[in-house]
Amino acid sequence: MILRKAVRAAVCATTSAIALLTAVPASAAEYDAWHRQIANSPYVQRSANFGQGVRIAVLDTGTAVRHVDLRQRLLRTDSMTTAGGRWYVDGDGHGTSVASAAVGTYNGVGIVGVAPRASLLTVQISTDGSASSRAINLGLRRAVDKGAKVINLSFGDNGWERSWLYEFGLHKAMQYAARHAVIVVSAGNDGNYKPDDTAMHLLLNGVAGAGIMAGSVDRNNMDSSFSNAPGTVKWNGVLARNYFLNAPGEDIRLASHRGGYEVTSGTSFSAPIIAGAAALVRARHPHLTPKQTVSILLNSALDLGSAGTDGLYGRGLLQVSRALQAAGAARVASGRRVGGPYTLLSSSALAGGAAMGSLQSLRSALAGAVIFDDYGRDFAADFDGRIVTRGATVDVLQRLFDDTRERVIGAEMGDMMLLVAGSEPVADRRHLLSDTGSGYRTSGQRESVPEGFALAWRHGATEMTIGHGSRFAEGAEGPFTLSGVSAAGPVFALAEGGAFGRVAHDIGRDLSIGARFSEATPELAALGLSGKASAMAVAATWQPNNGLRFEVSPTFLREDAGALGSLSSGATSLADSADTLALTTSAAWSFAEGFALRGHLTEGVTTVSPGAGSLFRSVEPLRSRAYGVSLEKAGVFEDSDTFGVAVSRPLRVYSGAAALDVPVGRTLGGEVVYKHAALGMAPDGVQTDLEVTYGRTITDGITSNLHLVVQNDAGHRRGALEGGALARIRLQF
Repeated sequence: MILRKAVRAAVCATTSAIALLTAVPASAAEYDAWHRQIANSPYVQRSANFGQGVRIAVLDTGTAVRHVDLRQRLLRTDSMTTAGGRWYVDGDGHGTSVASAAVGTYNGVGIVGVAPRASLLTVQISTDGSASSRAINLGLRRAVDKGAKVINLSFGDNGWERSWLYEFGLHKAMQYAARHAVIVVSAGNDGNYKPDDTAMHLLLNGVAGAGIMAGSVDRNNMDSSFSNAPGTVKWNGVLARNYFLNAPGEDIRLASHRGGYEVTSGTSFSAPIIAGAAALVRARHPHLTPKQTVSILLNSALDLGSAGTDGLYGRGLLQVSRALQAAGAARVASGRRVGGPYTLLSSSALAGGAAMGSLQSLRSALAGAVIFDDYGRDFAADFDGRIVTRGATVDVLQRLFDDTRERVIGAEMGDMMLLVAGSEPVADRRHLLSDTGSGYRTSGQRESVPEGFALAWRHGATEMTIGHGSRFAEGAEGPFTLSGVSAAGPVFALAEGGAFGRVAHDIGRDLSIGARFSEATPELAALGLSGKASAMAVAATWQPNNGLRFEVSPTFLREDAGALGSLSSGATSLADSADTLALTTSAAWSFAEGFALRGHLTEGVTTVSPGAGSLFRSVEPLRSRAYGVSLEKAGVFEDSDTFGVAVSRPLRVYSGAAALDVPVGRTLGGEVVYKHAALGMAPDGVQTDLEVTYGRTITDGITSNLHLVVQNDAGHRRGALEGGALARIRLQF
């Protein structure tokens, strides 16, 4: 049967069965303007491969098959007519214009549609502007059967008088189509606060959520005077405004069935613009269901009018670029299926310890990694800003700044001494305090550390120190700022900064033993990283004569949320916990008057347990090493000056590998596709530090020092060269 009603198309009136919602052509306007309105561009289209692989069915008056902007997009074998005509003949011209808004070819000629590489499936339901209910319903079903993923209906019937048979048939046909395709229906050109009846069918059971009603706005994003608005109407308890979306529909230059182009207006042309956007979304992410695609387009819209969904603009204005961006939380999958176990990208970070270098091998392994959004869409994961290194390179300005803040206050109390440090507490080469026969005094070199305090006491051959926030108990030997030999060793130093304690006992004139502990809570607030480190060490020192000393110190280090000074979390959690066992040996030899030769060697092995949800599936034991030598001469030019040269290699991982499973995509069935990667944890460079220092006493309590530092393969990065010079004057009271 044919359903005949009166339809007003914006300005002019015409009589048809189901009228084509087209307003009178308006004045010419620049084509690119409406693309900018909806945030569409070649760059945006390219991200979705211009819609390639998606079939858009246009149920209309046919298509001018020879038009330069359509002939390459047409599916000639599968296009059809359900109206008894020839689908490749468009006597009315409406279907040609509608199709070009969706799929106009990107060929440098004429116009460009929203999805210029999508395929056009023409379904001719009318030859003269009127269509039977049978032609429409059959067209919907056949479009789906031919593989359409998006269906555009730029027609409607004005008014609310409805044939039960037509309603029932259209409802069933739309239900069938909604299971497979996004349905976009023009809202109508009556200027009413209610969409056309055909569009309202999108709210019925089995259809709601899979379709969009298309309204029109002008170039200033104001509602077109002719466009129907959603108002407050509802069907089946569903408000029309919830599925109402706008696109440009005034003064749109589109393909003409006569060849060439014409400028026209109407919600008929807003609809295919939205349909083209739906094709881009589905081309970029083929797994999406019609309802998911509709939700993406609606939720990414630019809000117009009153805040939120309203009765004039519904959900707002189509924004193609937003629709192709990740929505909601960025998830890094760790399970077999999308939607399974995951960690958030925002909670995933890795600050590598100095011993691991630049982590370039990890960055390379993560190339191609993806995250999944709320709709299970995969997007490139940007880990660059979430993987940083905590290098061992020299920072002369920071050291100079630290030195300007030096202040240590001490109070003697018999066999005890209380020290409070502003930024640089005292450190002795062997003990915190030296017995002078009458009370205790501080001695040795100082170095910059956090604020803190220490309480030390000595009784006979036993000395004990406790404190917080500084390294009173241990310090670097010699006059060096960077290359000095620490009695505690570089592994123990990774747990310094919090509570600490030390006890030492002299067994005889040439042998002493001791034990120490320290803990720290390192953090990197910028990446939301925090951890905990605690270390225990024992030491045996043998000094056979005044010119020779040896020390051996086994160390145990436990780290949470990191390994060897690193901090990590989430998908890049290198270690939920790590245990390091290290052995530090050092020796000092005063072989001639004023000369001192020192050396140290640390060997360590670290066992790592990756965190839950981490991309690290396993980590082999990490072997690390640090060593160095220094030569000092006192009394070079005068009795109070000192000259020294030191060469050292700071702690570096030299052996160990990790295995990662990196998500790089998904299947249509929802399984995560992983790339298996193996990477060596040893950095590509071996940092070597050369430091030359000269110091002299200017007068009592005033000393000056000059330090020159050169670092080859700085930060254990091959070819990196850094250095600096530091001059400082110290005043001690």
